[in-house]
Amino acid sequence: MGGKELDVLIQNNLKMKHDTKIIQLLLPLLLGFGDGTALDLNLANFVQWVTTPVPEFRSCTLPGLVKIAREHPELFKATNHISPIEEQFGSFLLKASTVSEQRHSSGKSFWKLAMAAQPDPVTELDGTVAREIFTVLNIAQPFTEDQLFNFYTFSVLYDWLNSFYGIPSPTPSSDNTPRTLGFKLNSNFQEIIITYCSRLLEQSKLKTASAMVAPHTSLSKLPEELLVEIAVFEVVRIFQLLCEADPELFPRLFPIMKKLTNRPAVRNNGSVFLAVLKFLLIHSQQTMYDPDPQFKIFFEEFLGSHYTDCLAAFETFDFCVKYRQKLAGQTNVFSMYFPPLFKILVWSPVSYLREFTVLLPYMISSSTAVEIFHSLLDFPLLASVMEKIESDRGQEEAIEGESDKYRVLYNYLLRNESGMLNLWESSTTSLLIKQFCQGRQVTTRVRAVCEIVPYLISIFVDVVLSELSPEISLELIPIIFQRIDQLFMFESFQREVRKILEMKVLAIFQKNPWFVVKLKDQITAMIMDSHSKSTEELTLCLCWIVGEYASESLSKITNEQITDYYGTLESFAYEKMSLAKMGILQIPREISSKFPGISRLDEVNNSFSSVHTSVLNPTTPDDQLYIPRLLLVVISAMSKLAARWQPLTSRVMLCFSKILRHQEHHDRTVVQRVNECINILKFPSIASSILNSPFRRVVFLATPHSAPPIVPATWVPCPLQSSSVS
Repeated sequence: MGGKELDVLIQNNLKMKHDTKIIQLLLPLLLGFGDGTALDLNLANFVQWVTTPVPEFRSCTLPGLVKIAREHPELFKATNHISPIEEQFGSFLLKASTVSEQRHSSGKSFWKLAMAAQPDPVTELDGTVAREIFTVLNIAQPFTEDQLFNFYTFSVLYDWLNSFYGIPSPTPSSDNTPRTLGFKLNSNFQEIIITYCSRLLEQSKLKTASAMVAPHTSLSKLPEELLVEIAVFEVVRIFQLLCEADPELFPRLFPIMKKLTNRPAVRNNGSVFLAVLKFLLIHSQQTMYDPDPQFKIFFEEFLGSHYTDCLAAFETFDFCVKYRQKLAGQTNVFSMYFPPLFKILVWSPVSYLREFTVLLPYMISSSTAVEIFHSLLDFPLLASVMEKIESDRGQEEAIEGESDKYRVLYNYLLRNESGMLNLWESSTTSLLIKQFCQGRQVTTRVRAVCEIVPYLISIFVDVVLSELSPEISLELIPIIFQRIDQLFMFESFQREVRKILEMKVLAIFQKNPWFVVKLKDQITAMIMDSHSKSTEELTLCLCWIVGEYASESLSKITNEQITDYYGTLESFAYEKMSLAKMGILQIPREISSKFPGISRLDEVNNSFSSVHTSVLNPTTPDDQLYIPRLLLVVISAMSKLAARWQPLTSRVMLCFSKILRHQEHHDRTVVQRVNECINILKFPSIASSILNSPFRRVVFLATPHSAPPIVPATWVPCPLQSSSVS
């Protein structure tokens, strides 16, 4: 059956307006399959059924009417259907009876009939008799028909108001342009809503009779308490919509919302608290109100201890992502309270990674960059600590036994506010963490956290390079040197993090070549103290950086500083040569095939203008390749420094001659590179043009065994982590 035939069938049967059974059968078809035309034709029927005194018609058509308003609000534009519906809604809200439904007795006793004729009054949550209008928080046994419609109306009130008076959401067909419907809320209906909602807020202060009789813990809430929380949450959302529809209401409603933040019940419910914070955030500039104290309470007192609550975590990230611009511009949430957000991500690393990557750039600033960098690297450790605490809950002796030993570690990792003393500034931190991790298993959660850290570190450094001043990058380099061998003790995590840190160090120096002058002491110390496997690749990168950027044209370096750098590289080269000569570092001869074509003299131009990517980023994990790779980089760097400062040439020749004198201890590629460098350095003008060229390299396509052209046609800048050049 086609769409038109279905519409005709529905229309013909809906003419039988008196038959509730037919209406109940056809409404799902009309709402599910009917198009805008069918709904428009039957809109008057919906309005008549809702306003009719027959309860059966109201109950089956009220949900459908709200669905039409939500999906097709434009159908109400050319008609006057909104007014009678809202008039009926107002009657449902304010005129519901304040007594329970009369119970019918099956007996014929006079006393029973007399008792049945006196219905029980409606009561408040605390058991007292209700004196004001009936609301969803009143208790009746049982509920009358008009009381049930009071429930129905309040349940759909937010959807109704949002459909006509809220801020419309973009539609797929409108190219993300919000719809402008132009509806204006009736002032009488508006006053009814405020009266009803204010009554709900007053009722929510009462303590339930069940709670007074049966004490319970905060983890198990009574049904009445859950109903109160839902009602308050709905009131906050409705007040927000009313202020959007009529900004003049804000001065009247703002004090009411502000008082809500002082209620313990609100502060202990993440959904309600966030709804109130949303209201205060959106309208704070109208009254010059500072919402930061309320955000402090939420993030420190509530979220800091409820990071395992799935609903609170979801709503917090949803709130922060939706209002990130306002939060960044009007509050200090992202600069002060990012640690609780970190805890949520670490506890559920897969669930909130996308949202976290959206928020991370907003958290990074000049004052928070260093702390966030340490925190990102400590994510696996934080996950392990959180799991330890959760597993020890209820075991007071276990918690107290370790609390003193790891108190500093726990306080630092589980902090709820930024700005604490950096734990890594202490010399005992590494030992403390080693003791904590010893014998502790790497769980599924910790493993998942380990996998996301390199990705987050990459985003972090990119933001620092693009958004912050170079001084922050300058401050970050020594911290990278410090942390590269102080990572969570999980081998694959350490390997991946070190790899990304090495790539980002190269990127930082590529953008800021003058760092080789500012960080000369740290770079030389790092090169000379490189006796750990964890810093091998970083040392290789630093040697390449010295050769590439220690140039007057790039970094304004002086000849004295070039001489100092050369002295470091020379000492480093002699150390490695001595180890090779002593037989400690034996290199297989067959590894020469790993560097095809490198001995050809027509490669010199390209190989010295930029180090081979295969040297900086080897394709094989064989540790025996490290020494020839390192020596190739060091030889190139020393040659470049000599080309820029001629007095160094004699020292370079002496060093290279010693390599040739003991060439049997070195790989063939190293010996060939030395010979090429010696031949080039014999001609200072040629050496200067080849080895002292600006940092540019040719980009070309090549097979694994092909060589680059002798004279490149096009020179373009190329990032260090680009594809390999053979």
